[in-house]
Amino acid sequence: MKPYQALIQHWSVEGLTISPGISEEALQDFESKQRVSFPADFREYLANVNGMAPIGGQDSDGKGFAFWPLNRIRPVPEECAAGRIRVPTFEGVESYFAFADYMQWSWAYAISLQLSQSGKILQFGTHSPTVIAGSFTEFVEAYLRDSKQLYVPQI
Repeated sequence: MKPYQALIQHWSVEGLTISPGISEEALQDFESKQRVSFPADFREYLANVNGMAPIGGQDSDGKGFAFWPLNRIRPVPEECAAGRIRVPTFEGVESYFAFADYMQWSWAYAISLQLSQSGKILQFGTHSPTVIAGSFTEFVEAYLRDSKQLYVPQI
């Protein structure tokens, strides 16, 4: 099963409204404006389901994870500025785009759209930004099994 299909199935079981996907034209427009390229699995996800429905009670799952629609996805430095939190400092931070959060932004997740690291998933907004998955597919698999790797380690 493809990642987007697994998400649709999971969210449907939870009774969440499934958002329709984004057009290829809108995806290309985003890539052109941001000068990035979506990894194939992330592109397919957005083309088939545009995050969680941005309506009350439908914008996060029962555990508090929220997958954002394309119009909410932005570079980590912009996301941090909007939330007035410290921008993580590591090489290539500007190539990571925030696409999801946990518990109304206790922390967030970003995907690298830089060709050399395309698809890596980073958890940020915590003590130390950490790469937690090598691809969107790997991230979705961890999300579906409620893996500990998605949560902040206890200090």
